[in-house]
Amino acid sequence: MSRIGFISRGIFYLSMVIGILSFFVDGNQAAAQKYSTSPANEPYSMSYAAGGYDAEGNFLGGTEFLNLTEFNGNLYGGIGYFEDAPDFFPNHPDPASGAQIVVLAPSTSLWRQEAVFDQKDASGHFTYQRSNAMGVVQFHSFDSAGNNSGVRAELLLAGLGVPLAALYAQMGPGNWVT
Repeated sequence: MSRIGFISRGIFYLSMVIGILSFFVDGNQAAAQKYSTSPANEPYSMSYAAGGYDAEGNFLGGTEFLNLTEFNGNLYGGIGYFEDAPDFFPNHPDPASGAQIVVLAPSTSLWRQEAVFDQKDASGHFTYQRSNAMGVVQFHSFDSAGNNSGVRAELLLAGLGVPLAALYAQMGPGNWVT
């Protein structure tokens, strides 16, 4: 047996064990907030782990956490479910979901669902499975000489996709419109 073949096989088996063990983690209360194991002097800690629920009982899952964006003192992120297979592990089924926007407010330090895009097409599949882009757009005002006199308004925008695409704007906390 070649040395490369042995190493490749070892890495494969190790990744399989880690993948299987990850499905036995209890996902009751946003698992990352429940299972903090960082030592006191560690400057980093896990903030979000898929498979839990926020304080309002909304499922926080996803196969992708995308697009961290700061807006109005909060941290926003997009959750994608691209190639999600919630029924693949029948003993640990996750609820099916469309793309989500989650927010981390400094006052609570807990992630919560801001919006879920659960629209479905005629065949029953979620219209938007992924949060492709997120950002803040600023509108400036200018004086008569063309000088920038400041920001008049800011909007948080989210581009959703797979299989269709749409642009949503946050009109207020929890209020997203196309």
